[in-house]
Amino acid sequence: MKFNHGFLNIFKTIFMKKKGFTILELMITIAIVSILVAISVPSFNSMMISNSVTRDQDTIFSLLLTARSEAVKRGRAVSVCQSSNLTACDSTASWTDGAIVFFDSNADGDIDTGDVVLRVNEKLKSSVSLAFSGGDHVTFNSLGQAEGNVGTFTFTHSSSTDYTRTITLSTTGRVRK
Repeated sequence: MKFNHGFLNIFKTIFMKKKGFTILELMITIAIVSILVAISVPSFNSMMISNSVTRDQDTIFSLLLTARSEAVKRGRAVSVCQSSNLTACDSTASWTDGAIVFFDSNADGDIDTGDVVLRVNEKLKSSVSLAFSGGDHVTFNSLGQAEGNVGTFTFTHSSSTDYTRTITLSTTGRVRK
């Protein structure tokens, strides 16, 4: 059997090289990685901001849907109010401080003796401000309709208004993003 030495030389050239990088290869690799990082960091930051606003929007959206469904399911008024201490409604607090969902026996939007707390939402953790054009509480009646305080929840990130999100609450009790 005859062995082809030309093939052996090509094999050695391709696969038997010394291991490692030249300084030129290393500099080119670092330059390419630097360009990719410079391009991706602003996009990543934008995505993180957008996700934080959307997360807070989803939290309040879920809170409102829970209140409405409990009102219909139990046939009783259920309110959602803003709260700074998470034990009592506080009209001077902000919606970002926290919120409470509770059975509201007299549908006044305030926790009274005998009212049962269903869910508590702690302070929103991101740099998002939250305002509700309808006031300091929302009450759903036994039919799931919003009584009195209807309007729009507006979520805005502190860095830019480009990331503003809203939740609209109608008199029929419909909650939509």
